[in-house]
Amino acid sequence: MKKRAREGYLRVVNEYQEDYLYPESYFILVELPRKVQEAFVAKENVDVR
Repeated sequence: MKKRAREGYLRVVNEYQEDYLYPESYFILVELPRKVQEAFVAKENVDVR
């Protein structure tokens, strides 16, 4: 997988743990405020079962 990253691809894992490779050019970098970042981290740590 590291070779692919060097070739300009990003690995994306969906909610079913399936992974796909996409060219980096499909994405843009978005800088989020710290509070928003913390909210995403908190959401990941919640057990929704």
